[in-house]
Parts: sequence; C-alpha cells; structure tokens
Amino acid sequence: FAAGWTPCTGPILAAVIALAGTNPVSAVPYMLLYALGFSLPFLLLSFFISKVKWLRKHQLLIMKIGGAAMILIGILLFFDWMTKIIIVLSELFGDFRGF
Repeated sequence: FAAGWTPCTGPILAAVIALAGTNPVSAVPYMLLYALGFSLPFLLLSFFISKVKWLRKHQLLIMKIGGAAMILIGILLFFDWMTKIIIVLSELFGDFRGF
C-alpha cells in the first residue's frame, strides 16, 4: 500500500513544504490543511463504511470502472490529449489562474 501511495503523495507534500518554505508565516496552516485533507476522507470512510452496503455489493464493478478510468487518463496523458481537453475547457469556462 505504501509503495503505491508514495508516488501520489510525494509531489503534493513536496509542494506544500516548498510553499511553507517560501512563506514561513503560513507554514503551520499549510501543513495542517494538508494533514486534514489527507486524513479526513479516510477517517470519515472508516465511520461510514459499514453502513454503505451497496459499496460492498458493487465493489467489483467500482474497481473495474476505476481501473478503466485510470487507463483512459493514462492514454490521454501519453498522447498529450489532456492538453487539448484543457484548451477546450478553458475556452468554454475561462482560464483557470490557480489558487
């Protein structure tokens, strides 16, 4: 689990640490929000997973849909089609300037 999770959290944590390094006054809020954003979904899921019977019932379908979505995103990234999608969405909804 940890080996698969590290590539996902590493760049995000590095970005948060870099932001904290450039703005030391906001370092604690940045790290606090990172920790909350990382742990809160898991904590909430742990409380409600037993109540969600349909999740257990359809877990194979959910895994297949998630796998297909990952393959699709991988193909989009490999052929640089994600850039074209972003260009079309930017024209429709306006440019996103960041947070």
